[in-house]
Amino acid sequence: MIRTFAVCILILFLAGCASTTDVRNLTRQNDVEGLTKIIQESHDKELRIEAITALGTIRDPRAIGALTKALDSDSWIERETAVKSLGNLRDYLDIKPIVKALNDNNRFVRDSAHKSLLKVSSSLGRKKDPRVIKYLMIAIGDSNDESRKSCIEAFQTAINELSRTHEPTFIKQLIAGVTDENKYVRVESVLALGQFDDPRVIEPLTIALKDTSEEVRDAASVSLQRVHNPKSAEPLFEALKDENPDVRDEAASVLGQYKDPQVINKLINSLS
Repeated sequence: MIRTFAVCILILFLAGCASTTDVRNLTRQNDVEGLTKIIQESHDKELRIEAITALGTIRDPRAIGALTKALDSDSWIERETAVKSLGNLRDYLDIKPIVKALNDNNRFVRDSAHKSLLKVSSSLGRKKDPRVIKYLMIAIGDSNDESRKSCIEAFQTAINELSRTHEPTFIKQLIAGVTDENKYVRVESVLALGQFDDPRVIEPLTIALKDTSEEVRDAASVSLQRVHNPKSAEPLFEALKDENPDVRDEAASVLGQYKDPQVINKLINSLS
């Protein structure tokens, strides 16, 4: 026990006496634990900031815990540096700590959080990481008006990356989002489905034409116009019989965009 106490005292002493040179040496050695100790125990704010920056350059997932904790610092500069470093760990990250920083009381921290969130979303989208859709949908639903804009932009960035893969791995998650209780989640899910030319998107998009929110219905109309699969016409003809005139109007508007003569002739016949 005496030895353990002595080691703890030594660590605290070394952390308090650490220097910029020590941070550089620890960075060269990829010593995440050593840098974390400086962040947690040094009384020198400038040194802590250097250590936080260093963890971002090492890009080791073990640094996520220390950087997340640094977001609770009283110093906005430390929080901003931490959220930037978290963005540099974009290939590994759970996005929740960055989303939290979107609500920081300092605008520089919020701006950096926005940029980091876009980095992470783009990276996880390219890697087809399933967390990116799940966490961003949660963030869109839980955010206030200001931070929601950043979450929606990040969501759209991730979807752009996913759609380039031509492997619609996340369609099930997006389909579930079509019936989410939050209007903003429904809108973004519906718009995202329009980027995947897959027969599975047609039914949920047609259902979205009947949504109580005009924004969701408009999004469904836009997405259905993007889907070039000819199977999308049949559910739309069914929607022409809907009791809601707005649904009929949206369905007719989408069908009018088709170039297929059979669809056009059927649409003309439906005028009666």
